[in-house]
Amino acid sequence: MKYWFFAVAHFWLAIQISTADTRPNIILFLCDDLRADALGCTGHPWALTPNIDQLAAQGTVIENAFATTAICVTSRCNILTGQHAAKTGWRFGEFKGMTLTEQELRRTYLSKLKLEGYRVGYVGKWHVGNVPDAFFDDNYAFEGQGQFLSAPDAEHLTSQLANHAENV
Repeated sequence: MKYWFFAVAHFWLAIQISTADTRPNIILFLCDDLRADALGCTGHPWALTPNIDQLAAQGTVIENAFATTAICVTSRCNILTGQHAAKTGWRFGEFKGMTLTEQELRRTYLSKLKLEGYRVGYVGKWHVGNVPDAFFDDNYAFEGQGQFLSAPDAEHLTSQLANHAENV
């Protein structure tokens, strides 16, 4: 059985419930260039991914998902808005200087979840214009690719993002 994960680098989206109730917590992980069988839980014979495997075993794994446009920023915008690139205009090389408007942000599934009382956080690459600070309860979004090591003794970007995600 194959499982599909969305793809976009170091982009972790964590959504948590602000009050204790029966609604599920929702965490959406997106990572660049990840094949459908690249994790232990998806059948890779030697990939060691115990934490992701445990999350997959306890949660829901999307088994049949497709990217309509396999460019990270375009896919990210498509996932946030639920719209194709032809509708949003976010196509490779054609979005410089663009940003999601306040109206477009209000139509995202994140906004809908926030209106339903979910706590919404974002960790990692944003790439769809200006990062809307007030939009997220916890905001660790950044523009650009980020630096894996900003100084010789610095913590690796992967660890930084993981720490932020744990705190969301």
